[in-house]
Amino acid sequence: MQRCLTTALAVVVLFGFGCDDPDLTVAESVDAFVPRPDGPRADAAPDVAIADADPDLAVDAAPGPDAAPRPAPGTPVELALDDLMAPPPDAMGRARAFVSERPEDLVGGPTPLSRVGDYVLENEKVRFVVEAGDRVIGPCPYGGNVIDADIRRPAGEPGEDVVGELCLFINLGQTLDPERFDILNDGADGRAAVLAVTGHPTPLDFVNLRGILAAFPQGRGVVLGYDIDVELPLTITQYYVLRPGDTGVRVATAMRNDGDTAVHLPVGHLIDSGGAVAVFNPLGPSGGYGSGNPFADITGVPLPGVAYVGERAGHAYVPVPAPALEGDFPTSGAFVTISGVSVSLIGSRNLLPVLLATPPQLPTLNGLFHLAPGDIGRVDHWHFVGDGDAASLIDPMWAVLGVPTTPVTGLVTTAGVPTPGVRVAAVDDEGRALNQGRTGADGRYTMRVPSGRHYTLVPWREGSPPAAGDPAIDVADQPVEAPAIELQATARLRVRITRPDGAPTPGRLTVRCDGACAQVPQPVQRDVTSDGPLGQIASVIFTGVDGLADVDLAPGTYQLTVSRGPEWSVWPPDALTTGGEPLEVAAGDAPEVTAEIARVVDTAGVLTGDFHVHAINSPDSPVTLADRVRSFLGEGVDVLVSTDHDVITDYGPTIAELGGEQELIGVPGVELTTFDYGHYNSFPLPRDPESRNGGAVDWAGGRGFGLRPAEIFAALQAFPGTQVVQVNHADNGFFQLVQADLMTGVTLTDPSVLRLPPVTPDPVTGDTGLWDEGFTAMEVMNGHGVGNFWGRLRWWLTLVGRGFTPTGTGVSDTHKRLTAQAGGPRTYVFVGEAHDTPATFEREHFARMVNAGRAIGSNGPFFTVTAQVGEQRASIGDTLAIAPGTPVDFTVDIQTPAWMRIETVGVYSNIVEPLVSDSAEYIEDALPPTLEAPLEALPDEIAAEGTVPHSRHRWRARFQLAPEKDSYVVVVVRGGTDLYPVVLRRGVRPLSFSNPLYLDVDGDGYDHPPITPGMAKRRPPLPPAVPRPIALPDLHRMLQAGHPEP
Repeated sequence: MQRCLTTALAVVVLFGFGCDDPDLTVAESVDAFVPRPDGPRADAAPDVAIADADPDLAVDAAPGPDAAPRPAPGTPVELALDDLMAPPPDAMGRARAFVSERPEDLVGGPTPLSRVGDYVLENEKVRFVVEAGDRVIGPCPYGGNVIDADIRRPAGEPGEDVVGELCLFINLGQTLDPERFDILNDGADGRAAVLAVTGHPTPLDFVNLRGILAAFPQGRGVVLGYDIDVELPLTITQYYVLRPGDTGVRVATAMRNDGDTAVHLPVGHLIDSGGAVAVFNPLGPSGGYGSGNPFADITGVPLPGVAYVGERAGHAYVPVPAPALEGDFPTSGAFVTISGVSVSLIGSRNLLPVLLATPPQLPTLNGLFHLAPGDIGRVDHWHFVGDGDAASLIDPMWAVLGVPTTPVTGLVTTAGVPTPGVRVAAVDDEGRALNQGRTGADGRYTMRVPSGRHYTLVPWREGSPPAAGDPAIDVADQPVEAPAIELQATARLRVRITRPDGAPTPGRLTVRCDGACAQVPQPVQRDVTSDGPLGQIASVIFTGVDGLADVDLAPGTYQLTVSRGPEWSVWPPDALTTGGEPLEVAAGDAPEVTAEIARVVDTAGVLTGDFHVHAINSPDSPVTLADRVRSFLGEGVDVLVSTDHDVITDYGPTIAELGGEQELIGVPGVELTTFDYGHYNSFPLPRDPESRNGGAVDWAGGRGFGLRPAEIFAALQAFPGTQVVQVNHADNGFFQLVQADLMTGVTLTDPSVLRLPPVTPDPVTGDTGLWDEGFTAMEVMNGHGVGNFWGRLRWWLTLVGRGFTPTGTGVSDTHKRLTAQAGGPRTYVFVGEAHDTPATFEREHFARMVNAGRAIGSNGPFFTVTAQVGEQRASIGDTLAIAPGTPVDFTVDIQTPAWMRIETVGVYSNIVEPLVSDSAEYIEDALPPTLEAPLEALPDEIAAEGTVPHSRHRWRARFQLAPEKDSYVVVVVRGGTDLYPVVLRRGVRPLSFSNPLYLDVDGDGYDHPPITPGMAKRRPPLPPAVPRPIALPDLHRMLQAGHPEP
């Protein structure tokens, strides 16, 4: 039988808030709380004091809460911190806590969020910034959290903050809303600097499990074991303690129950990983790098600590371990990572019993915090920062866990020369990388590994496999000098990409192994779970405007391909059939190759744009702004629309810094990211440089009810000028989550479970009023999934067929560099030749043309559609007025590069059924066209000549319609060519669709659409929900409710 830690412990306070005397004083004591663990510790007595777990948490015994008057709600929760104050013996400097007064007090880097007025804790090694008490929508919307941090760098060296934000996560959906900040010790006395942040719990907008469950018919009636929106009677104080000499700040979080009844709740943290970092967890499912698969790891991943490792910086979250959790290493609980955000649960290594608990189980459930009236619960964690060497984060993690470690050092050479920048992992006999060191300029690395184990040392450097087998070492308790590691010498390939006139051009170099690659990375070496490797591809390089690509290759045979998206030729011209230009290299070779490509598709008057793009300012996109710009230059996209989650990003400065102003246009925008009722893009938007998130709309409505979809659309349209407001991935977004019937606009989801103002459903239809037509566009192509395309096309044509005509777009929804390519798919926008260059581009005009439907969505083919009656002509997005029954001649002109081929042209006009099922659900089956237009291949045209001719294919399709009533006409072009390796995913074939061209038969516009209200099959109101406990399938549905990477 499991035993629980139930002993109440007294707490001796350290500071008197508001006192001038910095000396420690003892205040009235209250009962402390110890969370119930999963099971007994092997050596545990029936009652285990918290001091057994960690000496720093030791407290004196004292009577219970009735021994002294209880503090007033909101009074800071006092803790004994004396054991945390003294500096370590080897500390050489002082710690400080202060309010920042100038930008130089803060931390710079790729993702800085701090502002003057925030709180700073620093010592001679590190600097942390705690956000002051403002609110900004995001994963952690409130202040009081670490938002920026870095090691102290030499004067003149820019900062490298890669921290996102880390906030308290309790009751499966609440966090800390701070009300006061107190600098308890500024560090002038030589001891630790201490900042206390006090507030109360409030719903965390980023997480709403009830709302996600309600989006599925199967989820109706599901009852969570926790009231995630209840006003918890807690006062919470977070103590940030930074000692001289430490590389991390210790955070002690104290929660006091100020109510009259017991509180039982899960406690953990939510971690926005931040910048361009990779998750490293020695005890994770991959045994090193990688965040795991939440579907496979639904019970959670063991949590000794989580490191987020970048190239020049990193940070780590390390909770103080729970001694009763069994395992070969100490852990504090479990965690799961979804879309770049990690959530931890302290006190249990299995998430399922906590997530599936029913209310009667809570008072005795292991893994919860149980607080009687007046009780104080406490949880401690460390937040470390490092220099990009994983060991700078994992070394102190083992120390916090109390694991004995031994230093291991070694040398890495190539052809006898010390080699910098090599990562060396110490892999134990169970295949786990228990640490990883990185070599410096002298070729040497150092790291601390758990003692008493056998290790294999596994190096990693791109293109440099080890010359011999990986060395093995036995580690006892004495320092180990490991055998030297010799790497194979590499070849250094340089590719120069040019236009036919010899001028350089940006592009993408794809290097494929001819057979098995000599070097295949493993998760003990680097992250292989989020962005490759991709099959037999050894390397992918996006060049800058200089067209130069340099890559180290292991000796072997390769195939090279150079491309720049679907408007350009490829090099070599037969790359899609032969696999690319063959290249064999030996160690020490330095081949140079010139690859000539040309723009061959004539898109005068047209700009291509990708309207769904993520980078480092999104928690789920570890791509720097510079890498994102280079990827767009290399894929030949004209307009990069930034749509980070709840952050307005401006790529203009980065484009200028890389010299790309003549090649690429940046348009600021946002993806407004509600948790449970849809994602919505909007652009162009002004960026507010004074706002932490650039001025993005707070869709959660501050501390009150969230914004209804109609209010969201109005808020996005309220920015100056014309905005495109786009519904994203509607099949797992707005349409699905509000359970919309697109034929009628009836929604069935209860707004109250979405934290929106409650309504009384219509007694006849059950309509809950969440539908609104304030958006101007919707994604029809999001990524390369064919089934998703047809499902969204059916929904879109349902709207068009009943007279609501948002523009259909093609987007990549890219979050990575490779696995979701920039501009694949994209939208071709007909802007006119007066506006089709970076120099003549106008944001307002561009937005107007998108909203007018003058666009096609495409993963490659470009085409135009012309309708003609006599001298009257109309194109995509136009309305052509005709008399009833008048024959209208249509011409579809298609262009592709010579490496792409087209096979069919489908015409869709006034389709009534079967667009959606009787229950208005999503159907992924291909939609049969109204007619298939005959396709004529025209002679190829040479678009440019250099060392070789660069040609384009042309096709033409003609058809005629003679409608008797108002009509829309949509064209879908399809091909049979596998677009690999231009598209870095096998099996993708050419696909494009047009926005409608309208035929006005009755003389007053397209106002009599084919689908009329009487055609809708009314869905009956939902029956009353039958309450039932949450079950495992419900958890799977919640995980699937976010938008998966396309």
